[in-house]
Amino acid sequence: MLKAAAATTAGAVLFAGSARATDDTALITVECIGDQVSVTLNSIDLFGGGTVDPTDVDNLEVAFGTYDVINHQPMNDRVDGNEINRCLNGDAKCDPIAYPTSQTSNNDGSITFIFDRADAGLDGPTASIVALVGRYDGPDGNRQEFDSYGEVQEGDSPNEILFDPADCCEGCPSGKGDLLVKYEWEGGKFVIEGGNDDGITLESVELDDDGEPKEACFSTSYCTLDAVVKAATQYEVTTFESSESGGTTFCVERIGKYAISNIRFYCVAPDDLSVGNGGKKDRDDDDDKRRGRDDDDDDKPDDREDDDDRGRGRGRGRGRGRD
Repeated sequence: MLKAAAATTAGAVLFAGSARATDDTALITVECIGDQVSVTLNSIDLFGGGTVDPTDVDNLEVAFGTYDVINHQPMNDRVDGNEINRCLNGDAKCDPIAYPTSQTSNNDGSITFIFDRADAGLDGPTASIVALVGRYDGPDGNRQEFDSYGEVQEGDSPNEILFDPADCCEGCPSGKGDLLVKYEWEGGKFVIEGGNDDGITLESVELDDDGEPKEACFSTSYCTLDAVVKAATQYEVTTFESSESGGTTFCVERIGKYAISNIRFYCVAPDDLSVGNGGKKDRDDDDDKRRGRDDDDDDKPDDREDDDDRGRGRGRGRGRGRD
């Protein structure tokens, strides 16, 4: 299975904050994930007092973009209701602006929206101040607007959330089942098949008492990867995810008591985990027997009845940044 390496930097959330909006306050967190932006609307603080969970309001609409585009009346130091409604209505004065490609309601009452970076005008190299705008049905039946920027008031500054492309991880470049790189344990070390690590670099190996690998740690700038570990005749895949830039480190482990034979990396692993390079079956069982591994049922890792039990790991790894 895959596990997080020791933390050396802050967590994955790139930006977080709340601000006094024209009417309501929006508390949001923002993550850059490849060519997408994840924005979680954590809560809405009502202008007249009190707080409401986003999952409890009716007919919620949101849009996401740069402050310069959303605030298309530059004489104002705030985003007002007219500007919010223009953006949500698709007015040309609020272009480019992004609308959610998907959304997920969370158990804590928040909602996470996914936006396309290019639609929001954030696909270039320049850092920009960004904002989320929205509206919903208020308790009086009227539409209620909110934004995450806020009005400049005496002694109070707006919430300026800076989106910097340098803080984004790299989108994985291949499709399902397309092998990125394979590390094979040979002659007391991991050897790259083909000689190119494809952006997934071996950092360290931990050996068991027999000198066989029980853990291997790697670094990458990809946002997500599937790591397929083979140990004896068993396979296990776990998904690594990170929204951090500048390199992230993660580790894979042996399966049960069996040492790692090889590790294959994909953007999305194939359904048949025994398929290796070139669509061929991976190292056959005779090779494992020559390495002192038997494929009899009694010698298989615990809780695995037969080879048909190959499957996904029980969890999703989280990468953490390196210095």
